[in-house]
Amino acid sequence: MWIYCKTVDDPKKVGELICKFYFVQGIDKKKPRIWNDKTEDGCWVIKTDCVNEIAAMIYRAGNEVVVIEIDDRCAADVIESLIIKYGFDNVKWLLAK
Repeated sequence: MWIYCKTVDDPKKVGELICKFYFVQGIDKKKPRIWNDKTEDGCWVIKTDCVNEIAAMIYRAGNEVVVIEIDDRCAADVIESLIIKYGFDNVKWLLAK
């Protein structure tokens, strides 16, 4: 699933927000970390400690849009945290199967 958030915030800051609201508040007990993806300029990934798997990728698409690629199972809670911070009108999502 792709989530689009209209913001001038840095993708790292958006990733930190996702970690704070979604993963740390007890929904997922895996203690995630946000890392700079050295293979992609300006791309950040959220990895979980338990198996070091990628939970989300976050990057900028234009001057005012941050894109989050995330598994469908996690998306609803991430969307909710983004809406709380940035407002409903600034968050859109696309599910492609």
